[in-house]
Amino acid sequence: MAKPARERPQPVGHQDGLDGLRFVASCAVLLYHVGGFTGDTLHDTPQAWLLARGEIGVALFFVLSGLLLFRPWVKTLLLGAPSPAVPSYLWRRALRILPAFWLVTLVCMFAFNAGKPKTQWDWSEVFLLVHIYDFHPWWPSEAVGPQGLGQMWSLAVEISFYAILPLLAAALLWWARRGGSSVDRRARRLLIALGVLACGSFVYLYFTYYPTLRPTMQMWLPRYLCWFLGGMAICTLTVWAQAATPGGLRIRRFCQTVAHSPGTCVIAAGVAYAVAATPIAGPRGLGLATLGEMEMRLFLYGSVAVLLVAPVAFQPKGRTVTNQVFGNPVMRFLGRISYGIFLWQFAALYWFYDLSGYELFTGGFLVVSLAGLAFSIALSTATYYVLEKPSQALRSVFDDPVRPAGPLDAVPQDRALLAAQRKDAQADPGPA
Repeated sequence: MAKPARERPQPVGHQDGLDGLRFVASCAVLLYHVGGFTGDTLHDTPQAWLLARGEIGVALFFVLSGLLLFRPWVKTLLLGAPSPAVPSYLWRRALRILPAFWLVTLVCMFAFNAGKPKTQWDWSEVFLLVHIYDFHPWWPSEAVGPQGLGQMWSLAVEISFYAILPLLAAALLWWARRGGSSVDRRARRLLIALGVLACGSFVYLYFTYYPTLRPTMQMWLPRYLCWFLGGMAICTLTVWAQAATPGGLRIRRFCQTVAHSPGTCVIAAGVAYAVAATPIAGPRGLGLATLGEMEMRLFLYGSVAVLLVAPVAFQPKGRTVTNQVFGNPVMRFLGRISYGIFLWQFAALYWFYDLSGYELFTGGFLVVSLAGLAFSIALSTATYYVLEKPSQALRSVFDDPVRPAGPLDAVPQDRALLAAQRKDAQADPGPA
């Protein structure tokens, strides 16, 4: 028998627990970079291998983005909610990402790259987040971006996903609706399509190796799309679980099982991470991996991210242990400023080394990690209150009225759920 509606996973509104996961992701990326600064990832030890896979935080960010940003379209398809307005969506994404990014980029370009850009395009490609498409960059060839901005390649991938999501969602919804007006058939067709598209990332990787190796293309969206699609699949399940249909009730029980088993998911994620931290997923750091090793890394990183996100995303409202661990006031605050932590971390580390007298590749992992995190938190807190939060006041400037959804089988719902959907119809899905 299905549990009461209050036990349903949350498909609408803000989920505090996901804020905590954003902070975890930003810390994972920071520790990965600290390992490079201190030289700890250069040693052939188990600790070095585990630390070298901290880049898995990027997969966590991408899964969260797919989960949060795809939600309005899935609600349109499966719950009959109003169709999201694309101009409003794009405007909100730009306000969320660009102001803080432009500030950090301006600071880093003058602080660490003075005199290196030679043309207006050298500056523009960085500020427009298209620098990952430059086959002959002006920064050192062994780096993935200008000094202080090396982590921004993943933000460029995020921006690419934001840009194509309305078109991708329209195609997916068109395909799902071809199954008729049945909620269950639509949901199944949508999940199948997401799975097929995810396989495309592995096919794309092949063409970055053959007929010739093209490392630059390995930083583009098609390689990482499967991680976003993993979040979109989680999103589909959370929304499908709200439907009072035979399939919806089965999915609801599945979501409840996962939500009540966070320990099992964490253990499974730990096992996948341990496997990834072996030569099976390629060499540490920037060493050249084979096609098979790179595809194994893609699969394992995505698996870890999905296993960590799913039990949090499937949580019902209330004071569950998972909600308290990841959604307590401290984690919520750190999650809100986590974007700034991601943006400032390279600059924070460079400034720490300049001020402390520490030398690169000489160890001190714990000290450098704590200092880098403290500097990043301080800078990101200031950025959040001075720039990020005020910019959100402009979100409604270009809001468009939502369009009505297409015909759909009746989906019995709670009054509370219907009220939440109406309130959330034009709400921002939250920072991804």
